[in-house]
Amino acid sequence: MNTFRRKALLAALAVALVLGPAGLVMITRDGAVAAVADLDDPALKDVAMRLVSSAENSSLEWTEQYGYIEDIGDGRGYTAGIIGFCSGTGDMLDVVERYTEAAPDNALAAYLPALRAVNGTDSHDGLDPGFTAAWRAAAADPVFRAAQDAARDETYFGPAVAQAKEDGLRALGQFAYYDAIVMHGPGAGLGDIRASALEVAEPPSRGGDETAYLEAFLDARAAAMRTEAAHHDTSRVDTAQRVFLRDGNLDLEPPLRWEVYGTPFEITAFGPAASDGAFVHPGVLVDADRLDAVRARVGTPAFEEMMSSRYASLDRTPKPRATVECGSHSRPNHGCTDEREDAIAAYTLALAWYATRDDRYAAKAIEIMDAWSAVLSGHGNSNAPLQAGWAGSVWPRAAEIIRYGGAEWPAADRFATMLRDVYLPTVIKGSCSNGNWELSMIEAAAGISVFLEDRFNFERAMAMFAERVPAYLYLTSDGPTPAAVARCGDRDWHGQRTYVDGLSQETCRDLTHTGYGISAITHVLETARIQGQNLWPRYGGRVRAALEFHASYQLGADVPDSLCGGELTLGLGPVAEVGYAALRTAPGAEMPHTASLVTRGRPAGSNNLFVAWETLTHGE
Repeated sequence: MNTFRRKALLAALAVALVLGPAGLVMITRDGAVAAVADLDDPALKDVAMRLVSSAENSSLEWTEQYGYIEDIGDGRGYTAGIIGFCSGTGDMLDVVERYTEAAPDNALAAYLPALRAVNGTDSHDGLDPGFTAAWRAAAADPVFRAAQDAARDETYFGPAVAQAKEDGLRALGQFAYYDAIVMHGPGAGLGDIRASALEVAEPPSRGGDETAYLEAFLDARAAAMRTEAAHHDTSRVDTAQRVFLRDGNLDLEPPLRWEVYGTPFEITAFGPAASDGAFVHPGVLVDADRLDAVRARVGTPAFEEMMSSRYASLDRTPKPRATVECGSHSRPNHGCTDEREDAIAAYTLALAWYATRDDRYAAKAIEIMDAWSAVLSGHGNSNAPLQAGWAGSVWPRAAEIIRYGGAEWPAADRFATMLRDVYLPTVIKGSCSNGNWELSMIEAAAGISVFLEDRFNFERAMAMFAERVPAYLYLTSDGPTPAAVARCGDRDWHGQRTYVDGLSQETCRDLTHTGYGISAITHVLETARIQGQNLWPRYGGRVRAALEFHASYQLGADVPDSLCGGELTLGLGPVAEVGYAALRTAPGAEMPHTASLVTRGRPAGSNNLFVAWETLTHGE
């Protein structure tokens, strides 16, 4: 077990001592026992989804329900998806709007006018006959699944669990609120049931007995169900939740046995599926294994290169400002360099802390991140999207190491709010400028989404990535001309009219900007790999061709007249380590030019924008 996971396990066991023997146990990725308590833990959230699915779909396999859709005759039109989004109640419309924002050309987008028209009714006008088939087909798209997850969490799961925690309820009570809000809706739906329960008993937060309060809540819930003909069967309450309650299982600890509509169900233990979809932390560019490798390299030239840089200084004073204004060619430069370099410093100091366990480095990294999160409100001028992409790709690397490496960081939530409110809305929109812009923005969006545990925007970023990469790096297998990003149209390849394997959309601009794009691609691929989406096999050949093609010219190969008119502006930068580390041992992975370039540049430093210390983190 590596050092990070060992520390995480010890922390979890410490929680168990606080909770006492009644605390819920779950199995970690390493097979160890750790304590959890609330429904928003991935293991318990999975249990909650299985319980809801047993009632909504007569199945525990909730992840198979993204494509479910039918009219169940309850006066709400079509019911669909993982929690029964309805065409007549507005939440199905919300899902499709989210999906269309992320993927404008999806097949469901054409039904948005009809969904808006039938909201509040049981009508199918404008939806039949093609809507149900389009919904089922969309379920294969991870962006659509993420849209359902996001709608569930923001409208139902999050508010229900937050209210239950405020009332002092444990996992069973949190689930009771969640199941109620799924059926009866937010606002008055859950609120009226809760108000009825409060007339009978006080919740724990007001000094009441938890069991007595939950009995009152379930009584009120069952009464509300009986007022609706479609929901008069109260078994999801009486032979499920009330069974757990009367067994004294307020923590929803397996084994769980219940019936819904006369069908028995059972969860005997938390299995591997309990963590499906959970984010891995630390998990932006570097994971626990990479960090342990950095620790093993203390004292090496790569480590000393980092530690001798200005970014590792414990005397650094952060220079935050409310608005960072960045124009073309750094005119104006109001805080642009300060923001980028403070982000790199925070990452550098986080790496130094993890490697040495000298708490002074963590304290300085936290000081820098806290300084910016206290004041930053936005970015302005023409280069604002690119600036947000560069800084936004580095901040979450630092934050992941500090937050999940075990450092005390009281203002971590404020930093998360800055990433969510200041950076993410800008970078998730993408850009139709030269491709390195959008690739850096995608890198930022993916990393921020990992830190925020935002599955919807992570999948949005990955969908943008899938379209942008072949429009940036060419292979002859793409056809006679490069692919294009649909929303942007054909992009100028800076006058190039002949296309060869490995060519970039910016090759004939210069190798410096091309290097930015290649680096961002490799960073996204590494973060996705850590998060369980190994896309290197899909994109590795394209990245390998690009690295070899550009490395050869950076090393001095003659430029033919057919390439950029025979003139090429060099300056690739320290951008090859991550791609080389991932691809050098793959079958057919001869990369002589890249190997030579990497060796010549070691130990790789920073480009002072968003690349830093990649010999240390990814070199062999």
